[in-house]
Amino acid sequence: MIRHFLPISLAVAVSIAAASCGAADSDEATAVRAAITDSIASQQNRVSVTDPRTNTPIQLEFDHVHEGVTTTPGGRQVACVDFRAADGTIYDIDYYIGHENGSYRVGDIVMHKAGDEEVLPSSERARLDAAQ
Repeated sequence: MIRHFLPISLAVAVSIAAASCGAADSDEATAVRAAITDSIASQQNRVSVTDPRTNTPIQLEFDHVHEGVTTTPGGRQVACVDFRAADGTIYDIDYYIGHENGSYRVGDIVMHKAGDEEVLPSSERARLDAAQ
């Protein structure tokens, strides 16, 4: 009996920890990823974002949406999406998604990483995370 109790307890603890970190449930995460891919497809799999290091726009081509979707303190969902520049550099772009009237819509789109370099200032991350 103890043999069965420990794995169940561990599973519950992991679920509670994920919920407290703002992880979206699987149905919500699926809907968020679908909203993102629909938005990207409507732009022919490209996006233009401003590089915060140079304040210049960069044209990027879609690579993939990350699996993880989290809920911000402001109640929006955010997921990371990888895009590739013409020079091969991978950019991690954060898509902030709002939920309204039963549908998900793309809100803010911001560059998080350029290659391995974090480029989103923590003050901007805090503002985006607090927005509703």
